[in-house]
Amino acid sequence: MAPRLIEPTLLFDFSINLNSVARAEVDRKKRPRATAKAAKKITEKTTESSNSRLHSPIDWDLDQSHQLPHFAALAGYASRATAWAGWASDGMYFKMRITGKSSPPRFYGNTGGVSDGLRVWIDTRSSPGIHRATRFCHCFHFFPGQPEDVDSSFDETDEVSRQPRGVLDTIPRARETPAAIESEKIIVSSHFEKDGYTLWSHVPASCLTGYAPDQFDVISLFVEVVDFELGTQSISLGPELRYVEDPSLWIRAELSK
Repeated sequence: MAPRLIEPTLLFDFSINLNSVARAEVDRKKRPRATAKAAKKITEKTTESSNSRLHSPIDWDLDQSHQLPHFAALAGYASRATAWAGWASDGMYFKMRITGKSSPPRFYGNTGGVSDGLRVWIDTRSSPGIHRATRFCHCFHFFPGQPEDVDSSFDETDEVSRQPRGVLDTIPRARETPAAIESEKIIVSSHFEKDGYTLWSHVPASCLTGYAPDQFDVISLFVEVVDFELGTQSISLGPELRYVEDPSLWIRAELSK
């Protein structure tokens, strides 16, 4: 029997700094417009190369200082997407950009599959060493929606369900679950281009059990980009490891001001 190799990223105790999000630092050239009128205009504008689907207008963006490292490259995993993360007293902010695509994001509705988009695991109290989720552990899934001109024949769902959305998923083998949330409070917006898309999301503090950055300035975080066409990309580990259920495999993140 051939020897089993150790996952290279398990040899490191990764930690990162998450910078705060200040709305005054918004890159106004790159973000979707902040007014409902402008958002409607963007939504209605459709060209061969791009169009936007806005769950709600946003008045923020994340810059290079919020970009997350791709530790999985140490294990030879290719990088097809870039992710950003930031925090504020009113919640957590995320952004993801994926390129190299030739087909739209896939949405599985309630069929049990994992839809394309961004998945984020957050432990608001960063409890190292635990292997089963507590009530402070969350798994959010952000779906970008689909371009208006896409052939949705593979989606057994209606138009409303194909809009950008965010949900709180269950974590397998969890000891406890976080408080129930109103998914409508999660803001998700997306912009499509010919070879990919950009997704923005904001999880308000009311949707994060135990979120108190003034008292607990260290959290655990894990980020995964799900794509049916290009494959899954995570921040540090390969999909063969059970980071979907084991908080000890998540990254320590210090909330920097």
